[in-house]
Amino acid sequence: MTDILLIDSNENRAQQTADQLAELGNRVTVLGSAEAALECQTLSRCLLVFDVCVADKLSSLVQLAPTIVLAEEATIAAAVKSIRHGATDYLSWPLTAAELNAAIERASVYAIAAPQDTLSQFPLIGDSSAMQMLREGISKVGPTDSPVLILGDSGTGKELVARAVHASSHRASAPLISINCATVPENLIEAELFGVAQLNSDDARGAGLVAAANGGTLFLDEIGELPMSAQAKLLQVMLGEHRKLGEASTVPVDLRVITATHRDLNRLVETGKFRQDLYYRLNVVSLELPPLRSRQDDALQIAEWLLIRTGERLNKSGQKFAPDAIAAIRAYHWPAVTVKCQRQDRSESQRARWRSPIPARYPASGRHEWRQWHPGRISGRSC
Repeated sequence: MTDILLIDSNENRAQQTADQLAELGNRVTVLGSAEAALECQTLSRCLLVFDVCVADKLSSLVQLAPTIVLAEEATIAAAVKSIRHGATDYLSWPLTAAELNAAIERASVYAIAAPQDTLSQFPLIGDSSAMQMLREGISKVGPTDSPVLILGDSGTGKELVARAVHASSHRASAPLISINCATVPENLIEAELFGVAQLNSDDARGAGLVAAANGGTLFLDEIGELPMSAQAKLLQVMLGEHRKLGEASTVPVDLRVITATHRDLNRLVETGKFRQDLYYRLNVVSLELPPLRSRQDDALQIAEWLLIRTGERLNKSGQKFAPDAIAAIRAYHWPAVTVKCQRQDRSESQRARWRSPIPARYPASGRHEWRQWHPGRISGRSC
């Protein structure tokens, strides 16, 4: 049974709709205005509201429960506006009871989540001024709906930052869909992102990642690798419209776009390899991740955090680095990327079955020596 709050100033229509939904096993509460709904704060799994009743109250109503807007005179402009204000769906009225119930079931998947402390959920390790500025930037930009461009070397944890931004937004209860543009062949990336029109009912082609992220956040890692043809379609998505490959018409789409790259997009724009108009759309707010070599004081904190996590995973708690290991970590000139030390910490934890603390194996310097002692890299990402 689903608890539904129906807001409709037309009493006859409201009662008829409520009776039809009740026959399908739902429990429906009917109110005549948005103000009444905001005053009573009725606990509901889904809100059904007619557009003529909500006026400028939609942004407040969507905080109560997933909200479906119903419109007798539906327009694309009104649909885009409703979705941007947080509505889960926008439907043209009239609908059959079965169609409306199906929309309610889809919307009910998105439970309204309480605000989350992103820094307690995502291990952005380090007390350096650069990391403090990064955490402050995430806390400020997260609650907005602005596109975010994350800059940093490969391996610095850009996806971790994207997840922190998403979790601190009003879309936190909706999906975060991510894709690394560099890993998908150029001839497949458009179908992967935007989907392909079905030729018939038996056609099982995918809807695409844009459709999957509708209502939530789309994270495009290595955006600098996106082909020009796909860039044009992404720009259309940024404007609130989505069209599958092979379809003539567009549909409204509401999502937040977060992108990341280690490349200089300005240079790509100058050389004609990246669209300038798309760059300006994506670069509304930028967050830069500093490499570990510029914040060596954070290296020890990252290594200790990873050692604790690895110890918990291998059921070997209480291990610590020896003083000479600590000195070596602090003295080492880290490579260009933030290094991933999970493998090293795991191997050291396994070797330390009968001994503690863990001795120094970190080389003082040198890329060749680095490769000898450690096949992997260190990362601030969760392991």
